[in-house]
Amino acid sequence: MPGNAFRIVQVVATAVLAVAVVGLSTSAARAQPTPCPGASCDVIVTVTGSSTAPVVTVSANELKMAKGQRNVVITWKLSAPDYEFRADSITAHTAPPAGGKLTTTSEAWAAQCTTLNHSATTYRIRNLNTKAGPLFYNVKVFRKSTGAPVVLDPAIINDP
Repeated sequence: MPGNAFRIVQVVATAVLAVAVVGLSTSAARAQPTPCPGASCDVIVTVTGSSTAPVVTVSANELKMAKGQRNVVITWKLSAPDYEFRADSITAHTAPPAGGKLTTTSEAWAAQCTTLNHSATTYRIRNLNTKAGPLFYNVKVFRKSTGAPVVLDPAIINDP
């Protein structure tokens, strides 16, 4: 019986340790919002992975506007030579909610964000930052050789 008790304690301790490790990795994956402290900020867009399984990442998955800062210019800079921005590369994330990711209507996006200009490697908008809350959006880049899109859906957090 003492051997069984020791084994039970060992199994429980292993399970507790596993839960603690998973909890730490989950909380580490939820990064704090990246502040946009002034009248403008840059977001770097990269594409990693293979040509058959590309992954878009941004330097600010949640970009938080400075409290009270109006008319913030946000510039996305693409650092991926095989990909390009197009006219519809930065838009409201209007797909149905999935995996805890919410959406923003096109109307809500248009009420806060206006496209200023774009090129193959930069995309610039003006965010009024007059209504509090998140604006979920898509970053869509296109593979130059095939035109295939790769999409990520980060967020801007307004704080009027």
